[in-house]
Amino acid sequence: MLKTIRIRNFKCFRDTGPTDLKPVTLLFGKNGSGKTSFLDAVYLLKQTLEDPDISSPIVGDGNTFKFGHYSDYVYRHDVHREIEMSFRFSLEEPVSEELDLGEKRKRPGKLTIQGDEVTFSLALRYNRKAGRVQVAQMQIGDAKRRFVDVQYDARRKVSSLQSDLLRDKGRSRAQKLLKHEDLYHFLPPGDLYYRMTSRDRKTMYMWQWVSHVAVAAQMIHSGFSNITYLGPLRDYPERTYVRGGGEPVSVGYKGSQALPLVYLRCKKRDKLGQDLDSWLRLANLCQNLIFAPEGRTHFRPKIIGVYKEEDDLPDTGFGISQVLPVAVALLSANKGSVVCLEQPELHLHPFAATRLADLFSMGAKRGVTSIVETHSEHLLIRMQRLVAEGKVTPDQVAIYSFEKGPEGPTLRAMSIRRDGALENAPDGFFSEDYQELVEMQRSVAKGNRRT
Repeated sequence: MLKTIRIRNFKCFRDTGPTDLKPVTLLFGKNGSGKTSFLDAVYLLKQTLEDPDISSPIVGDGNTFKFGHYSDYVYRHDVHREIEMSFRFSLEEPVSEELDLGEKRKRPGKLTIQGDEVTFSLALRYNRKAGRVQVAQMQIGDAKRRFVDVQYDARRKVSSLQSDLLRDKGRSRAQKLLKHEDLYHFLPPGDLYYRMTSRDRKTMYMWQWVSHVAVAAQMIHSGFSNITYLGPLRDYPERTYVRGGGEPVSVGYKGSQALPLVYLRCKKRDKLGQDLDSWLRLANLCQNLIFAPEGRTHFRPKIIGVYKEEDDLPDTGFGISQVLPVAVALLSANKGSVVCLEQPELHLHPFAATRLADLFSMGAKRGVTSIVETHSEHLLIRMQRLVAEGKVTPDQVAIYSFEKGPEGPTLRAMSIRRDGALENAPDGFFSEDYQELVEMQRSVAKGNRRT
């Protein structure tokens, strides 16, 4: 699971500094302060790993996101700068096992991931002469060791390779296994084991090195694969949907697969439908969601309202159709998943918006991390209340305020105390309501004086 992010020279960011993620991570800030750009860095790498052309180090223009040319997403549009990203992933279970080296040894090799975490750093450069993005540096390790730290020059040749697991002779062999043209996008080749020579296979420390690098790379790949991203504008619901087909892997960037996902899970008697109905009632949006058959090939989603009235989903309030993908994304996510959300409160009444905090709390209890870009004061206040009531612990919540500056946005970390009070909030944080009331009272006072 993704635990820490650091971004340098990406979009509006000069340097975010290490940013720790908690089961509920809330991102606040004025429009244009960098909240979306922060999430874009994560999705740029996820989109790249999902692209079938593994020879591309980075995929800026994919099926979902159009980041454009390198000059469009590098800091200050300066193509001479290198984009740097660092990530820390926690493991659900400790990794410690003996390696089968194919022959008897007094001291068998061992694969261990110390600190139950994997770290990954990536630097990208733009080669103006070649007209393409290149990997400048890649580093993989755990809490205490560097498995590999490889740097590439402008010709895509290995210029340096360091490892806490290799001897001097091993480094020269490792360079042959990590040629730039053989990378899986920006990760070591997926067939690293098979690229080893027979000589390498007989060397215990080379086998251990390859095992650590390959396993860690797979964990990094899985970490990005387990991220779901739901954008701020969800698709308007269809009146009918086609039955059958395979189960969607996610709700999709615009939430178009949310209803087919729930429908297929309900057919399997999965509890997703029950959990969804429970939250919809908690938010006072409706009683439940049902699916009526429409001929032999389609189904029709319907909403049973608070007063038991029945309507097709497109005929109900727009807010319900917009929040359904949010709820489905969180309630269907597996343990260890990360769900990134932009403005989940969109088109919701303040009461329903407050109950999003309960939804994130439910996800946290199931081992799901929510990273939420929001402008909702109501959501924050509800989260403070849940902490004060002991339903959420302070260490489960991270809050960041994105503040504009001359060198780019900076992130101010805030926290919620056990009594629900907000700590380290910037001056004027969500003070608009108070200021408007003050100005209203001043206007009333001036009016009274005139009369």
